[in-house]
Amino acid sequence: MVGVHMEADQKIDPGSLTGGFKNVVPGQNKKIIWDGKNDVTDPVGNMSIRIEAIPLVTLTRPTTSRGKAIVLSTFFPGWGSAKTTLRNGNFVKGAVAYCALGAGAYFYSQSQNTYDKYLKSFDIQQRKDYFDDAESQYNIAQYCFIAGISMWVIDYATILLAKNRSATSGNLKKSISFYQVVDPVIGEPLLAVKISF
Repeated sequence: MVGVHMEADQKIDPGSLTGGFKNVVPGQNKKIIWDGKNDVTDPVGNMSIRIEAIPLVTLTRPTTSRGKAIVLSTFFPGWGSAKTTLRNGNFVKGAVAYCALGAGAYFYSQSQNTYDKYLKSFDIQQRKDYFDDAESQYNIAQYCFIAGISMWVIDYATILLAKNRSATSGNLKKSISFYQVVDPVIGEPLLAVKISF
């Protein structure tokens, strides 16, 4: 909606409008051009121009509570925090967690197999090598398990401490700028108003 008012609160119907000012679809580089000299024959005093954008369709996003987010992240770390922070990069935590647990399970199984070989061997040097390998594999498995579990801890902390962006409505961001241009046909100066929202 476009409204023009003179200084004496005289409302002018801007009939010489062209461009996108009715039922504008989303996009970039939308323009409204008003040929003011056709509507205001004798401009006296100050003039104000009001441009109002009214959304015809309201888009809403589902709200995710912290409790629901914790349940989601229990199944897959990063799922819940992605819902509350609205950042899909949190899903990386889940991939890291399950990869670390998988690696931990592998090295733990390897350590058990190596330890069985240690118990069955009668060669002193070979028994020492088996025992050292089994201990090393066991330690790696523990590190992997800790890394995997820490992903859950980090994600729970993110859910509890970070701002729940899904519970807040998005703010309309506006920026208004004015600049002067020259009409290429008649050579007269024009005032252009740019509104981003």
